[in-house]
Amino acid sequence: MAGLSPPLKPFRPITLSARPFLFITTFIVVHQTIATGSLPPAYYFFQTTGSSTSLLAGPYAAFVLRQHIPLTNKKVEDVVEDVMRGTIGSSWKLWGMYRGKDQKVEDKDSKKVAKETIEGLEGRRRLWTNKALDKASGVKLQQVMDAAAAYLVVKALFPLRLAVSLYLTPKIARTLARRGR
Repeated sequence: MAGLSPPLKPFRPITLSARPFLFITTFIVVHQTIATGSLPPAYYFFQTTGSSTSLLAGPYAAFVLRQHIPLTNKKVEDVVEDVMRGTIGSSWKLWGMYRGKDQKVEDKDSKKVAKETIEGLEGRRRLWTNKALDKASGVKLQQVMDAAAAYLVVKALFPLRLAVSLYLTPKIARTLARRGR
């Protein structure tokens, strides 16, 4: 009897029922990583092709938005952007009046409005407010539309992301469980 080895412990497979927390956490992380990782390539695609307007507004609206307005040096899209910035400024003025602070926005451009808004946050980190002002004043409508189109595409690919996540979750969870031993 001296030559016999001790009995082996029964093999317990790494499954969802054996380790539910590991599998659920792995699924959430994998699914969100796929979604977050898909955004930059989709955004880059729409930035380089300029097709976000067609996706969001349709081909006819995209055609109209890209037309030049006679006697001006602007496209319809630029005029829409100016109107939107003016609307945002007016909305900010109404919010200020609602809050009891009259914001003078009528003759100011969006960069000045953004600067006044950020300066209203005095006492907070000044370095960050300058960076926020620089970033916010340079955002164009086309960039916002490209980001919205990228987000829309990533959300539309949910069934595919779900299938890939369900496929990868057991493999990654088993790898993590083996490394954790």
